[in-house]
Amino acid sequence: MLDNESLRQEIKGTIGKPNLTPYSAEYINYYVHIFVDNAFLLSIPETYYKDLYDYHIDPKFWVDLIFEYDFYQRADGRAFEKIFSDYEWNKLNTVQKLFGFSYSTYMTGGILLEQDFAMQFYTHGYIGFCILCAPWLAILLIIIILALKRFKYIVSIDILVCGVALCGGLVCAYASGHTLDETFSSILLATLMAELLILVNKNKKEMSNND
Repeated sequence: MLDNESLRQEIKGTIGKPNLTPYSAEYINYYVHIFVDNAFLLSIPETYYKDLYDYHIDPKFWVDLIFEYDFYQRADGRAFEKIFSDYEWNKLNTVQKLFGFSYSTYMTGGILLEQDFAMQFYTHGYIGFCILCAPWLAILLIIIILALKRFKYIVSIDILVCGVALCGGLVCAYASGHTLDETFSSILLATLMAELLILVNKNKKEMSNND
């Protein structure tokens, strides 16, 4: 793929901007032909542009993906999912951005970003992210601050075990996705967070009584 970089740049220089009505039949056909001729420069599986987001619907997007993004920016499926999510996000109006893709027709598609927190932002918008994701981060931050203030007296083996399990779960959610939106995993994380709060408060009270 890297061997074709010079060829990609050469072809990019020959592509002009047609004076055509966006998404008209002529416009679609123009970019379909460009994409079909240069699809070999993509580094993602065919199912993305044949099944999940058919290039006949929006060939301009696929042409831009090939020629406007360097290979390293679209080297794998995760990178492509981020590019596609940003592309669709920029299509939303202000109201839709408040509530995210779930308030638009985007959710009928099959390309979802496999990265929790970022995906919740796109899916549920500004308001949904504050409601669904901010509490996870806020409560975790509160627990960390409480523990650091009196680390020697508050932190115990139980707290460390729960904390590592919770942080590990949240890191995995960010790294691989499909966690915060799943019932079982979200209940497990909520249980760990509740147990962690209980243990921290318990140790804090015991410390106060000893004082």
